[in-house]
Amino acid sequence: MNTLTINQKNKKNAARIAAFALLIMTIFAGLAFGMIHSNLIVMSDPALTLENLMSQSSKFTIEILAWIVIALMDFVVAVAFFYFFKTTNPQLAKLSAALRILYTLFLSVGIYHLIQIAINLDHTVLSTDIMIHLRSFDVLWSRGLIIFGLHLIVTSLLMFQTYKIPKILSALMLIAGLCYFTVHALYWIAPSIETTTQSIENLLALPMTIGELSFGIWLLVRGSRKPFLNATERFGFNA
Repeated sequence: MNTLTINQKNKKNAARIAAFALLIMTIFAGLAFGMIHSNLIVMSDPALTLENLMSQSSKFTIEILAWIVIALMDFVVAVAFFYFFKTTNPQLAKLSAALRILYTLFLSVGIYHLIQIAINLDHTVLSTDIMIHLRSFDVLWSRGLIIFGLHLIVTSLLMFQTYKIPKILSALMLIAGLCYFTVHALYWIAPSIETTTQSIENLLALPMTIGELSFGIWLLVRGSRKPFLNATERFGFNA
């Protein structure tokens, strides 16, 4: 088996793994944040938040488990993307993987704060203590999403350089990365306009979601069957 054939096999395997990891991550993100976190947590009302967590502790536990799955899938995607793109541009592939792993570390520390809430969730816990952990989770996740945005931008550059990936998917990934980076950078550097930033985030929710998800679906449906050749490989040279 020559180097070109091995590269193609590795790319197809990486495409399948990345696709399934992205889809699993999307499902669990909808569960963790969309269905549980956003309903249990009311940042403007600590007392109500504590009451929700006390009365629905099993749901909160499910949320934490879902976040753990998400973090694991993020790591899997980082590694799979590296193997998928490494013959396109090894340096950018390493940077893309490193950025996603760094984002995963931020998210993991944030999950630690949620675990601390679950461990100490009893009738003696103070709502102020709960809110400290919740704010820490929000801040860590948001800072991490700045890095995640950079990861998507770098990944979009790799996609533009990879033969047979539709340019529209590359553009959607770039737009998603710019949206993540801009929105969460605003949360960090301009906290005084948080309400405005939230409105911007709501407007950009669709492009932020569709960028990576559309690529994941394409990898699952078409990606594992296509010969992924960069410009060098197309002319018969080893990458």
